[in-house]
Amino acid sequence: MKTNCIFLVLLGCLLAGCGSPDKDYGDFTLLMWGVTSYAVTGYDTVKSGLMKHSYAAPGTAYPDFEAAIKKTEKISSVPAEFRPSPNCFADHSFLFKYEGRETVYYGRFVQEKTNPSESAPTFSAGEITNLPSFLARLKNPSDLVSSFLLSRFSESNRMAIAGFPQSRGDEKSLDPLLMKELNAIVLGPSIYEEDRFRGVTLRLATRQVLKVNLNPPPAVRRNIQQLRIVLNRMLLADAYPSNLPIKPWIPMRHYVAIKY
Repeated sequence: MKTNCIFLVLLGCLLAGCGSPDKDYGDFTLLMWGVTSYAVTGYDTVKSGLMKHSYAAPGTAYPDFEAAIKKTEKISSVPAEFRPSPNCFADHSFLFKYEGRETVYYGRFVQEKTNPSESAPTFSAGEITNLPSFLARLKNPSDLVSSFLLSRFSESNRMAIAGFPQSRGDEKSLDPLLMKELNAIVLGPSIYEEDRFRGVTLRLATRQVLKVNLNPPPAVRRNIQQLRIVLNRMLLADAYPSNLPIKPWIPMRHYVAIKY
């Protein structure tokens, strides 16, 4: 229905333009084009406003909220948005949003205090995936991020990487060395420089954290080093999505809802 309406408006624009003797497209065309643009861009906003809004009640465990949505919507999975709240680094809360058929579901979740995080932003053993390809990028760096990482490694580890013969045994011996080097980088100062990451596609979440890091509000300044650790890890995940994927640092099963 939406597509048909837009098509008819565009057709009207075209006909109005053809009927203008002075120029290719008349003023009426421009007016109708504006109406069409407004219809397209405003559709989602109007739709969201007309839908029901359901919020996770405080104290609701995330798995229970997700299960309730699955039952109501008759779906097997909930591909929801789950992102840090504006005050995440002060109150550690995350915002949930899922648009169902007739309802938009919202929630604000924090981690249960009885369940400490299982996934710190640093690397752990065996977490580097497809190690040979990662070593190949470091051995012959063709991008600025790889050159930067290699420059930060110790001389002995640079030599080990240079002599890597792609054998399984050497792979196991290099994993803990790389993990140690990468964790030192993650725990250090911000690794972000515009030129260094110019060719890297940053995810929306990374761009949001980067924006906060560049101009942190007062509540975040007290935890700025923690923010930079998370940002460094996210940047590495974006630069090496096949090798250094960031493990979920949101153990959802341990989250409960608070007032939205």
